[in-house]
Parts: sequence; structure tokens; C-alpha cells
Amino acid sequence: MKIYNTDGMVLGFGETGATGPTGTTGTIGLTGPTGTTGPTGPTGSAGPTGAAEITWNDVTGTSQAAAVNNGYVANNAGLVTVTLPATAAVGQAVAISGSGAGGWKLAQNASQLINFLAVATTAGTGGYISSVTRYDCIVVRCIVANTTWVVEQAVGTLEVM
Repeated sequence: MKIYNTDGMVLGFGETGATGPTGTTGTIGLTGPTGTTGPTGPTGSAGPTGAAEITWNDVTGTSQAAAVNNGYVANNAGLVTVTLPATAAVGQAVAISGSGAGGWKLAQNASQLINFLAVATTAGTGGYISSVTRYDCIVVRCIVANTTWVVEQAVGTLEVM
């Protein structure tokens, strides 16, 4: 610290005193305005194609030739037989939901079979899966083009032949 006389002349230097206590923190200021939105990033690659949507059909007769990616509501007092399509690509599906008192049967064409857990139907036209109770349901998906299907979903008690 400098010491001055009344004429403004420096008379000498004094000692520096001890540092005083830190003052209290002031209040936080207001938030500033939001900045502008940045540029849009690049478009990502397309994701995988999902499973095809099932188109539902009410079957009031006793037989139905199934088409891929179609579902059938078996709605008859007698047994409704739905036969798998003779041609199907891997990943295509067929579904049946029971409604009528007669139940349903999912029949096969020559050389076809359906795998259900550790059991497979008899290959060819003699094999099938059928409902045991009125409201049983099934979704089968083709896993080998035209010939081999797997039960993907099942509700109820089913008979495998």
C-alpha cells in the first residue's frame, strides 16, 4: 500500500493487511434465451421389414382353402376344415380362431407337415392339427418354402395327428 501526503507525493509504502472474509454468493442471474435449433442430422438406413399383417376372414361353411397371411374365424356348427396353401414363402403365416361350436381342423397338402413343440404332424394329406374346444386358436408360419410349417402361437388344447 502506498502512503501519500497532501500534495500527492508518495511518502512510503505500508504493509499489506490480512485478507478479509469471502463475501456471500450473489443471486443467480436469469436464464438466457434459447439458441436456434441445429441442422437436421443424416437420415438413417431403413429398418428390417416386419411380419405381414394378417387379413381376417369369417368362414361360415365347412371348408376353406387358406391363403398366406390370412386368418380364418371358424364359425360353423359343424367342423370347419382349413387347408394350408400349397405354396408359401418362408415367413408367411396362416391363422385360425375358433368361434363356431364345430371347431376347426388345419389340414395339409401333399409333402407338408406342421411342427408343434417336440411333435410333428404326419407328413402329407393325412396330417393335421385340430381344435379340441370351441375357442381354440392357432398361428402357423412357413419355415421351409411350401412344405414345412411351425406353430408360432396356440391357445387352447390342440390335437396333433
